[in-house]
Amino acid sequence: MESSPPPRTLLSQLFPQSNEDVTYEYAVGELAFTFKGICTLAAFAWPILLVLAGRKLMESRFSWILNLLEVLLCAGSLYWFFVLTLFGDWLYGAYVFVISFGLFACSSMVFLFHSLWRVCRKWRDKIRGSGAPRQSFPDPAPSG
Repeated sequence: MESSPPPRTLLSQLFPQSNEDVTYEYAVGELAFTFKGICTLAAFAWPILLVLAGRKLMESRFSWILNLLEVLLCAGSLYWFFVLTLFGDWLYGAYVFVISFGLFACSSMVFLFHSLWRVCRKWRDKIRGSGAPRQSFPDPAPSG
């Protein structure tokens, strides 16, 4: 007579535990005071600090540097995540992390391009001078 396996609870479905067939490792286990742990903590925690400090910095004329830094940090965090997982089997949190950092990087790139566009327009206006005539296109010939 075979015994049926015990029913899985919601907690064990969301956070599976290691057994003789599969070993699960969670990011919380990596947060020791080692180089790997500090890099892991930095890869997961920098967005919180940058979003809090970013409101003041976004009003400065060098806000494009902050946007470039965000894009580079997103790339570094995604790289570190892939180093940690080595393309193993991902659980739900891994997908949330990759999607959210991808969206964060895309929004940072949009703000970066907008900031650089504003800077280029200011430089162009300085070079041309304020009294320079604007280039305009002639009206189309009247049809008769």
